[in-house]
Amino acid sequence: MMLAVFTWLAGTRIGRMVVAAGVAMVGILTVYGKGRRDEQRAEERRRLKDYTETRKRADEALQRAEADKRPADERLEEHGRLRDE
Repeated sequence: MMLAVFTWLAGTRIGRMVVAAGVAMVGILTVYGKGRRDEQRAEERRRLKDYTETRKRADEALQRAEADKRPADERLEEHGRLRDE
């Protein structure tokens, strides 16, 4: 019964307009959804790049801090920043 109604409706001018509007709506929603997914992926790539850069700077800072194994008072004394005298 429903198939007969849809077949009859698709044969009329109004039916063709409804079908065309439905197809256009599906197309618009598809493009919108794809755009959202692409933006989410781009945001994820930006976050990963930021994390990678931050991690690299943190690792470099740790290496610099561990490079000089002398006690803190010797390092500060070398630069004239130890004020215990």
